[in-house]
Amino acid sequence: MPRGHIDSLTASGLVEGWALDEARPLAPLAVAVLTASGAQIADGYAHLWREDLAQAGLGYGWCAFRLALNVPAEAASRQSLRLVEAGTRAVIFEGAAALHDDGPHEIDDLDALIGADPTLMPSIELLESLAPLLDAFLAAQGVEAFVGAAYLYVLGRRVDPSGLASFSRLLRSKRLTPYAMLLALAEGPEFAERGCRLVPPNRPGFPFVAA
Repeated sequence: MPRGHIDSLTASGLVEGWALDEARPLAPLAVAVLTASGAQIADGYAHLWREDLAQAGLGYGWCAFRLALNVPAEAASRQSLRLVEAGTRAVIFEGAAALHDDGPHEIDDLDALIGADPTLMPSIELLESLAPLLDAFLAAQGVEAFVGAAYLYVLGRRVDPSGLASFSRLLRSKRLTPYAMLLALAEGPEFAERGCRLVPPNRPGFPFVAA
């Protein structure tokens, strides 16, 4: 059953909130925003990361949306709005949303681009809320499988025998958690030399989701 909320409208013409299907918390949910009369004024995916959602245990933090309105934000703020699942039109939330002045949203540097694009992830630390998911993957697939997947995910290569032995020993002895292993790889010189960014958990290529 989808859950969600419309948090606010912005003067720059966005509607903000969150939505997720609790049965598939990392699957981006397609949503639409309708007026009380049924007119669609925004649509898109709830697939952005937000720290407060991660802290609340909602979609591991990866279920926020910021959608462009096709009507003036001030007009939308004067009426009740409905957040619906795009495909089924099932109502997720209904109510008014406050309007706030957020200033211009110009993407003029790398940090702004990363904030607007969920296909880029600026830091491995955004995976900390997924620690239970990583633990479950290790328990289901085994230590060696986790180490191998971690090397492919973070460093883009197969694990070498030395790395496999060292990290397997640390994971088995509980001196290292699965998340701490990913953090160690991402903070090492090899990752820095690659100059690549990690695939977010709600995009293809993230290996630690159970089939």
